[in-house]
Amino acid sequence: MEQGWRTTAEALTALEAVMSSIDHDERVRLSAPERLVLMKRARSFEDRAVSLACVLTDEASQSSVAATGTPITSLIGVDEGRDSHDAARQVFQARDLARYAAVKEAALAGTVSSRHAARSGRGWRSCRRC
Repeated sequence: MEQGWRTTAEALTALEAVMSSIDHDERVRLSAPERLVLMKRARSFEDRAVSLACVLTDEASQSSVAATGTPITSLIGVDEGRDSHDAARQVFQARDLARYAAVKEAALAGTVSSRHAARSGRGWRSCRRC
């Protein structure tokens, strides 16, 4: 592994720790422009986190039935309290985002939003049918 790179598990553990360490009371002293900058950064971070969740969901969906005997939609539904339609939508969105390497890498890098990447994956898939 290259220096500076972390495994996915290490990175998620570090992110959870950092998120838990935020001093939310500190923002009271910020100006409106400072809050807007933080909002933009947080929303960008959210999109990259959603992209990672989609990629991990797609990877897990490919092996969940073999590993657990349970479809990934059922695992998402039970673990996250989602109904079956929402869980299926999450799995299909993940599949669309992760389907093409270039789209997936752009979403993980934050170059495109997770929604745009999923739509691009769907679009490329339909174009290949033509």
